[in-house]
Amino acid sequence: MQYFDNLSADTAAAYLSDGLAEALIVRLGRVDRLVVASRTAVQRFRGRPEEDARVRGRTLNVAHLVTGSVRQAGGRIRVTAELVRARDGRRMWGEQYDRPAREVVELEEDVATAVAIAVVGRLLPAERAALATAPTRESRAYDHYLRGNHVIAERSPASVAQAIAEYEAAVRLDPRFTEALARLSWAYGIFYEHGWVYEGLTQQEVLALASSAADRAVAQDSANSEAWHARAEMLSYAYPQTLDSAIRAYQRALTLNQRNAQAMHDYALMLQWVGDDSGAIAGYHRTLALEP
Repeated sequence: MQYFDNLSADTAAAYLSDGLAEALIVRLGRVDRLVVASRTAVQRFRGRPEEDARVRGRTLNVAHLVTGSVRQAGGRIRVTAELVRARDGRRMWGEQYDRPAREVVELEEDVATAVAIAVVGRLLPAERAALATAPTRESRAYDHYLRGNHVIAERSPASVAQAIAEYEAAVRLDPRFTEALARLSWAYGIFYEHGWVYEGLTQQEVLALASSAADRAVAQDSANSEAWHARAEMLSYAYPQTLDSAIRAYQRALTLNQRNAQAMHDYALMLQWVGDDSGAIAGYHRTLALEP
């Protein structure tokens, strides 16, 4: 996967093109027969000029590349996507989708399914079900979620505060939106970790909100790796003297998603802090294998 180009007249709509690409990475990563480069691995190419498919493929160590563009206007969204074979640049599949903007979640499913079929052929029922799994069916909640994901990457007090507002809006619209709760926990956690002042709240109140969001995420979906990853982080902040509970939460997150490179890295760091150097080294090696 590559980040999609934003062709919308409004440059602020970049949150949608970025969000679509990141969502496709997550969906395609659920198909065991596909090895998908992580979001972080492809992020460094965002905004860079196009280069030869063979060069990009070798850099990412992938056999295929997915590129595309997003144009949003008048309440509609037009997505153009293309799959090329990295070794020779041959176009393997391509399609243009024109949908109401409220159908972006369904559009993601259609694109992910088409790409998966183009690469591996006929899909098994379980693979189709995995590709169809959506974090929410509430389009307005999902829009807030994508906006939050976009601004949180700036990692400034103002941008993270804006992300918190977006995630809270998403959860109000869909209280069962587990991924939004996990990201809300992360956002408050960033404030706590950096010691930033959140207006009207003490540091301990910020941590309490972060922990509450993570606990709610785990309670409503105990099979969600991101929820357990968020809980692990908050436990490490709340109980820095003993990291046993945080380590167990990381282990649970990785059991649920062995491809979660960020969780693997953070787990290795926890092992290093408690003096398990061999375990930490193994974890870092695994992180590099997942995300060279």
